[in-house]
Amino acid sequence: MNNICLNTPIIKIDSLYFKREDQNPSGSIKDRSVIYQLSYAKEKGFKEGVISSSGNSAISLAFWSRRFDINITAYLSPKAEKSKIKKLKELGAKVVITDKPNSKSFRHAKNKSVYNFRQSTDIQALKGYEGLAKEITQQIGKPESIIFPVSSGTTLFGTGKKLRDTKIFLAQSTFHNPLSSVFDQRNNIDSNNLTKALVAKYIPLKSQIIELIKNSNGGGYSINNDKIIIARKWLKDHKIFTSNEGALALAAAWKAQKENKIKTGLVILTGKDYNGQT
Repeated sequence: MNNICLNTPIIKIDSLYFKREDQNPSGSIKDRSVIYQLSYAKEKGFKEGVISSSGNSAISLAFWSRRFDINITAYLSPKAEKSKIKKLKELGAKVVITDKPNSKSFRHAKNKSVYNFRQSTDIQALKGYEGLAKEITQQIGKPESIIFPVSSGTTLFGTGKKLRDTKIFLAQSTFHNPLSSVFDQRNNIDSNNLTKALVAKYIPLKSQIIELIKNSNGGGYSINNDKIIIARKWLKDHKIFTSNEGALALAAAWKAQKENKIKTGLVILTGKDYNGQT
């Protein structure tokens, strides 16, 4: 369906491996899925597409859509980072700011008969992440564990279901943790969100994600901002400049090690810092 091949490096520091998805062309793991989505949409004759996003998926989509000659409209919340909105416009996407990005993008897709690129409801997105699992095993074999920063969990589900005998962990912030709270209840909830790319409220795969994690003997962690900041500094000290979402996953891996749930693991790093806070 498509002839685009992504191949990001895995590095090892101390007892952890890091999958450098932040080195994808758009800076995000979302490249894995949108290439499949765009290829499918092109094959079906679509010239336009729509997405509701916190920013990263839309940026990846806008980046790659030019190669497929598909015009993109992105619906974002007013809380979306201004730097990501600016990047989207630079990439040629039409940006609509609204309090109801999900419902309005859905109506847009239905009323105008354009392709809806929302990943959590599109089976084509899962196919891209299945390819990521294959790439990981080719690089280091099957990891003992893998730790994902999670929003709707589509990335985790698509990748994790192809990694049998690997413990699967998810990480979310205490500010917004509809999935990690199933495994890790916290009373000390932060009043602001450092991981603004991870804010999905609609999680259609929730039951399947939870079942997958439990069957793998993995788990989930709700991480406070102070731990994210510490992990971010550690990454920076090791010359790894990525997003707060990547730092979140690292903090979760440290916690899993501290609790003796894992000895080693593969941490998924994804996202650029468009605010220049590296």
